[in-house]
Amino acid sequence: MENSLQLLHEKPVYVKKKRRKNYIDITGQRFERWEVLYLDESRDYGKEKCIHWICRCDCGTVRSVSGARLRKGKSKSCGCYQRDMNFIDLDGQIFGRLLVLDISEKTCSGHGKSTYWECKCICGNTVHAPTSQLLNGDSTSCGCKSKKQLANGLKKYEYPEPDPTLWD
Repeated sequence: MENSLQLLHEKPVYVKKKRRKNYIDITGQRFERWEVLYLDESRDYGKEKCIHWICRCDCGTVRSVSGARLRKGKSKSCGCYQRDMNFIDLDGQIFGRLLVLDISEKTCSGHGKSTYWECKCICGNTVHAPTSQLLNGDSTSCGCKSKKQLANGLKKYEYPEPDPTLWD
């Protein structure tokens, strides 16, 4: 089984490779959101001086992490900590004609993934918009604004009749 490391969280059997003998065993210790499970025997250390450890983040991610980075506090999590710190809750806010209802099921977790919000337009339609587009003004309606060409060549927006009971 290829992903047995992540599925079972058991120490796999590897061929012993060359590594430093005088290292500090930090198995079982916690560093911010990391819990150290065991020594990473799969790495070929060669001239590399740093020992790596298999660690599990509080979010469930299992990864090989440098012992020096753990001890110095340079690795706090798999990246979920930064995502949590940058999260902006838009629930209940209004952007143009859109009222943010809740976080969308379209939202994917992972590094660099946008948070999508389920929004209700004043015309009654429901749309899913990313945080960045709501905050910078790129998403202000469901698309219900239609352009009408005027006789003088200018364009005028027409809005459908709003339903005032939608946002109550």
